[in-house]
Amino acid sequence: MIHDLLELLQNGRAWTVEELAVALNTYPDDLLRCVEELERTGHLRRIAGCDQSCLACSSVCDASDDSVTGKPVFWELVSG
Repeated sequence: MIHDLLELLQNGRAWTVEELAVALNTYPDDLLRCVEELERTGHLRRIAGCDQSCLACSSVCDASDDSVTGKPVFWELVSG
């Protein structure tokens, strides 16, 4: 599944965890484990999501809440 995930991510499209899970016929938790493994091995890099300039661009992001919960998380492919 990791190879298939990398192939999907190479097109540069932004995906939600749920969309990737459906595309890969797996569960979101299993997908996140693959993402964590790719991050650990240096294939993906977590990048900053919202910060103090957050404009609440998503219905799941609460700009008034300083906790991490609900704020988007992004990763990018590491070229190599």
